[in-house]
Amino acid sequence: MKKVNYILFIGLQLILSTTMLNAQLLAEGESIVTCGTRNGSDYVVGKIDIRNRSSAPLGTNWLASMYHHPDWTRNRLGHVFGIALTNSGAIFVSATNVYLQQALGSLGAGGIYKLDQATGAVEDFKSLSLTSGTLGNMCYDVTNDQLFVSGSVDKKIFRLDPNDGTLLSTYTSTSGSGLLFGIGIFEERLYYAVDKTIYSLAILNDGSLGTTPIQELVLVSGSGAISDIAFSENGFMLVAQRGGPHTNFAYKFTRSGQSWGSQETVYIGNFRTGRNSAGGVDFGYASFDPAGAGGALDEMMWLTGNAIMWPGENPDGSSDRIYGMVGVPITGNSDTPGAPDYRKTRNYYVDFDANVLNNSKGYIGDVEVYRPVCSTGLTEIQVVWPYEDDRLNAPDLQDDRFLVCEVRIRKTD
Repeated sequence: MKKVNYILFIGLQLILSTTMLNAQLLAEGESIVTCGTRNGSDYVVGKIDIRNRSSAPLGTNWLASMYHHPDWTRNRLGHVFGIALTNSGAIFVSATNVYLQQALGSLGAGGIYKLDQATGAVEDFKSLSLTSGTLGNMCYDVTNDQLFVSGSVDKKIFRLDPNDGTLLSTYTSTSGSGLLFGIGIFEERLYYAVDKTIYSLAILNDGSLGTTPIQELVLVSGSGAISDIAFSENGFMLVAQRGGPHTNFAYKFTRSGQSWGSQETVYIGNFRTGRNSAGGVDFGYASFDPAGAGGALDEMMWLTGNAIMWPGENPDGSSDRIYGMVGVPITGNSDTPGAPDYRKTRNYYVDFDANVLNNSKGYIGDVEVYRPVCSTGLTEIQVVWPYEDDRLNAPDLQDDRFLVCEVRIRKTD
């Protein structure tokens, strides 16, 4: 049999030791959320454990376990909206003016704060220069270990080193008009939203951005700007608008070839017609017991919202008011009473302050689920097929601290 040369690109995921895992604040499948507040001593960032939903109720408040570091307050951080989570579990949040009251932290309108991956302690990480407005949203590029941050009014995209805060480059968009807000990464392209239109730029081999944007899609409904963009591993895009509290949906799109299919509405909460998006979205896991095996990835959608429950709108007849987030199965929901996927009876509801008597209208922010992926890049190994024996004698694969999580093959002759 003729032997053929191939190059294998092996993605290796570092398997963390028990000691390292115990020292990490975030566990896979947990979420970080942001919000505004009227009081300086109140929390503006929280960690919510949404992993095990085996006993969680549907269509009413779920008292999921929450954690707040003592410094995650408005007095320390100011108001923040955008969230980025690195592969190692470091948390970044960014300054905002989207809430009903304005409150900037020590770093001002361009402030980015890092929450330690082991302790949650706050670090004044970076202050970016803006001519007006505040920052929009953020995302982490695992392939190049870098952060992208949007400057909403300035229509800038900042590229940062997440280790030391070095500003690597700045891109200024000339596309469309309105706020440059939502931002995300899919297949080596940076997606960003200007008002209700999404564009993308190539991420080059050195991590820098290309200069030729492609228009990906335009939302055909809703009144607010697209404030968050998330992608699943299997080709779904989830976007949320933020504007008037009850005039915006979230939408799911499916990748089809080189384009995105028609928009599918994802309803948020009980109030009126479910147009209650607060502007944050992400994908999450199927329910799983943290003590056992992990859950299937990208089986849930998590969306922030206003008036998720409201007196007179609740099927259980309660007077509960929920402001926080909704968990929706990846298959979506409907606005058809009595249907198996009816929005008021199929979804999980989590109030951000666990108080269903409060009205937090205009103060709900973003959500990000910790979904770590291959962390060491792709290692190039040249092999001959078929092998001389049944083993791949690559030194990088003989270390039991690593798990092979991706393999790509390219024929060389």
